[in-house]
Amino acid sequence: MTYVDSRGKGLIDVIYIDPPYNTEKSKEEGNDYKEEVEAKKFIYRDKFTRDGWLNMMNERLKLAKKLLSDKGVIFISIDDTEQAYLKVLCDEIFGESNFIVVFNWQTTDGAQGIPTKQLVSPNHEYVLCYTKDKNAGFKFAGLGRQQDSGFKNPDNDARGRWKRQYLQRFGLGFTEKTIIDPKTNISFTFETPYTQDNLNDMIKDNRIIFPKQKTQYPAFKEFLSEYENNRQITSSLGLYPTKSFTEEFNTIFNGKRVFNNPKPVPLIKFLIKQANNVNATILDFFAGSGTTGQAVMELNAEDEGNRKFVLVTNNENNIATNITRERLYRVINGKGSKGEKIEWEYSKEKKSLTNNTVRVFDIKTENLTIADVEKAERIKTEAEKDFKKLNEKYQAKDDLYIYTQLTSLNPYKSEK
Repeated sequence: MTYVDSRGKGLIDVIYIDPPYNTEKSKEEGNDYKEEVEAKKFIYRDKFTRDGWLNMMNERLKLAKKLLSDKGVIFISIDDTEQAYLKVLCDEIFGESNFIVVFNWQTTDGAQGIPTKQLVSPNHEYVLCYTKDKNAGFKFAGLGRQQDSGFKNPDNDARGRWKRQYLQRFGLGFTEKTIIDPKTNISFTFETPYTQDNLNDMIKDNRIIFPKQKTQYPAFKEFLSEYENNRQITSSLGLYPTKSFTEEFNTIFNGKRVFNNPKPVPLIKFLIKQANNVNATILDFFAGSGTTGQAVMELNAEDEGNRKFVLVTNNENNIATNITRERLYRVINGKGSKGEKIEWEYSKEKKSLTNNTVRVFDIKTENLTIADVEKAERIKTEAEKDFKKLNEKYQAKDDLYIYTQLTSLNPYKSEK
């Protein structure tokens, strides 16, 4: 818990996780919760009873909330199988008032003629988004147009620069409204999404630009200050075809399919970018193939940011060493850890993500009894050194504080 300060405040700015989806697909791959997983593939144990899955998520999300800063935001990938249940669980943990949105993103172009037993072939997944405290001032960066494009102040309005926007629009549910120019008494009727009260308020506020001729349509002033405060992003993130991004991932391992369905780097980059903080600390505790780490390094290369990432994963079937760590090594160094050439390149100008460093920590568990004084002292000393490597500002209040942080890691399985 090095990313919680002495007051118990979380220090993580962004959490992204891609947990097991709890699908029947994993059963087809020999990964059923009723059976032992054979060490043949790099896969999550992706099928639990629903109670078991929710308990697993509940424990981890409560810890995630503690780690988030007050302005922190969490993104959680999920599909149709558990999306509704996860939403209810997150409402309970983070609070319904801190819910931001459920993003949806298109994973494929469709069924593409592949036979399926399903009545409908899903081609999308979701990303649930919550903030630690909506009142703390978290704001999405937004997609935004160029902020000052077209904004002028030809009439020297005291409210500053503005841009003409249409009042007349056509769309489902839009109805005809009539407004009257108070100076000329000319009435204008047009279809618009605005209510009559909205229009009347804009007239009183001197925001309507009335034309001189009845055959034309009124417009309204959109002020730059309001535009900057109200820029929005859409909850539908468009097409991210999984196949092409899986193929791109495979080039890191020279065409070998070593991980099923890694998340697209552009998707994670988009989410992290919304935190609007080039110095953010990003945590992913279902690190899997390591996409979050690559996304952070690419963003830093693009905008000269100083973001840091913390990836956590188990090492079942050596996934941490042979996939997560190896992927990061390869995209940083442009070659495998054993000197292998790789097909992947970041760009023509910049072949790999140099100037990045990744430190690897192996988490171990130890059983302590009241009599293990020397052992406890050794563990405390080692832990404090490692905590400072992760966070150089780390400072323990006392010995009990360190032991409490170590036990809060909640190991689900002790080493024998």
